[in-house]
Amino acid sequence: QRSAPPPEPATPTTPVASKPDATATSVATPDSVSDSGMGQLQLDGQVPATPTTGTADMAAGVDEILDTNEQMLRRSLFYEEGFSGFVLDFVAELDRAHRPVPDDVLLMALVVWYKSVLHSETRPRLTPATSVGKPDWLSTLKRLVGASVHTSAAFVLMALKPDDGPDALPSWLEGGVVTCPVEEARACFTELMVTAVRRLALDPTQEELKVLTGLVDAIEQAVPTVSHHWRHMSHFGMLVEALAASHARVVQVMIEKELLGLLLHLYLGPKSPGNAKDFPKLAAMGTSNPWPANGRAEADCTGLLRAVSVMMQGNAALPPKSTMMVTHSMRQTLVPKLCDTDPMAGVGPRSEPLLVELCRRADAKLLLDVASVTLSQLHKQFAEPVLRVRQSRCALLLCALLLNIEGEPPGRAWLAVEEEMAEVRETLLRELLKHLRSALLELADTYNTTRTSTARPLAQALVMMGHIPGVAAVLERFRADLEHSAKAMTEHLRSRQQQPGGAAAPPPAVEGASVAGLLGQMSDAMTCAKQGLLPTELYVVSESPEAAGAAGVYRQENAGGAPHNAVEGLHFCRVVDGTTGYTIAKALAQYSQDSAEKTVVETWELTEVCGNLRLPLFRTAVVPASPHRFPPVGSVWTAVEGPAEPVALRVMAQWDTDAARGRGVEYGGSVPAALLDCTVDQSKKGDTAHNIGGSRQVRFDRPDEHNVHSDSASDEAIAGSDHEGGDDGSVLGVS
Repeated sequence: QRSAPPPEPATPTTPVASKPDATATSVATPDSVSDSGMGQLQLDGQVPATPTTGTADMAAGVDEILDTNEQMLRRSLFYEEGFSGFVLDFVAELDRAHRPVPDDVLLMALVVWYKSVLHSETRPRLTPATSVGKPDWLSTLKRLVGASVHTSAAFVLMALKPDDGPDALPSWLEGGVVTCPVEEARACFTELMVTAVRRLALDPTQEELKVLTGLVDAIEQAVPTVSHHWRHMSHFGMLVEALAASHARVVQVMIEKELLGLLLHLYLGPKSPGNAKDFPKLAAMGTSNPWPANGRAEADCTGLLRAVSVMMQGNAALPPKSTMMVTHSMRQTLVPKLCDTDPMAGVGPRSEPLLVELCRRADAKLLLDVASVTLSQLHKQFAEPVLRVRQSRCALLLCALLLNIEGEPPGRAWLAVEEEMAEVRETLLRELLKHLRSALLELADTYNTTRTSTARPLAQALVMMGHIPGVAAVLERFRADLEHSAKAMTEHLRSRQQQPGGAAAPPPAVEGASVAGLLGQMSDAMTCAKQGLLPTELYVVSESPEAAGAAGVYRQENAGGAPHNAVEGLHFCRVVDGTTGYTIAKALAQYSQDSAEKTVVETWELTEVCGNLRLPLFRTAVVPASPHRFPPVGSVWTAVEGPAEPVALRVMAQWDTDAARGRGVEYGGSVPAALLDCTVDQSKKGDTAHNIGGSRQVRFDRPDEHNVHSDSASDEAIAGSDHEGGDDGSVLGVS
């Protein structure tokens, strides 16, 4: 080895203030580390001399700071729109050019969507509403996943793997559907999962069925977590419903996996008869909030109960745990809870109400008990909107019971014998007519509408049942009661009409009319009554996907009270938010086959309102103008756009006994001005097509300022008041 040179002799010099050593006398910061100092970190792989303890600590601190800054920079870039937007644009461009998207590229995009976009605070370009003029994640991924069985299977398998994020969730499925606190993110993830499930279930092979079976296992494991996040039950139910509605083989797997009993265990909560050995322990669900009227805010189990109803179809035997759950809970807890909360729970495009399926598997006594309890709800007066909705759904359940009793689809027989079913049917109709006659006797004795409001819900339910094949024949035996009811309603309401120039009176009762004619007279008496006897709400119910957004309670919002024209209708609206909503109103037009004679015709329209845009969605048939103030319950609705086929949509009337109510939060707050924009446009006379069956023939305009009725203290106008003034009721001229 070469020896070190000898030290030079010290030369005395003048002391100079030297620059302090950053590594020895001060704490290093990112700003104090220059490019020249990077060489001191010995990045060339050479082993430096053994440093002192202070120098080593400072160097480690610099490395830690640099690593932290780098991680923060990467994270910020990972969640920014620039990164995720580049991936989205790349995939969308391949799709737009009709070039196949490689599987690894699409799977990479799914990972970016879940880990970057859904976990970002801004969720850039997640939906069409947040990606105006550019591709959005939801539409692009739904299109690509729904087009490929392989991609759908890969996405479901990815969703079943453990989440390696900071939360360490068991799977993407649990994080995206159950525990995610952001509703928009949950809805998008659930929608994409439903798309993948439907694609896999079109014609599943053994491999695809294996993937869906794994999904059923994951849903089963997620049930305890769902009980802790019960406010997110709706999205969990959407996924379970999609599985149940996908394919018969998938439903069979769900039944074999005891998912039916487990879902009922989740629905019943603390009242479930399931033991700890067979079913998991659940958290307490619901709150003590005084809304709704039963004192608790319950989880939204709509989709969950639809899946249960699908699995209970047919007469096949259930597995042991599910059989035990259904048998032990049917009379004590399950049926009473369904009757108290939602009698029509479980009904869907492919399913009957769950109460109907339960009655199929029991004796005639349970069927009669359910019918009696449901019928008793129609003979009551309710001040709370949620209870009036339950009353309407009770009427729908009675119709569903009669419809299933009258005609049996193959393989859907009842456990009770035919003689017992016939007895239940006649008992139900007899009790309905007895309640109606009692209510009408009260109506004839007093003018107090708060004591006579029960006659109208009963009559409406009877009119609905009269449209069921076979029920009209049974009602022939009760013709005397029907004639009494129709005459009492018609004569009483005719005696209470306004003075000339007001609402038209219903036609007088016709002696010797058929059952259909008597039911029609009762319907006319309800729809042609004066303002004080008209419904204050309309309840739109539909299980059809195209009409799901229009379902709900519509409030009577005639600004100036009842219309004064003899053939005008009332205006009802449902508020969604400050600028959007739905309206139900009558459209009038003059129809002329020749120049000598003109006929006024009408149609009821259900319209979607968004700002100043009005889009008619559904309408009834064009008929001669009538004094109906709201759509008759038996009206047939068809879509404005597309095939003119009937839509599964029913509009029911609801009567409120509180004459001094205001618009509360349950109606969406104050009503936007656009929803009150319902008067018929007279300035466009002759500018409308000859046939009003099109999509843009009837125009509406803003009402005159002097017709707007407003409270002096606020805009909380009293809807459904008895004021008989109103908007101008001239009809629209049609050339």
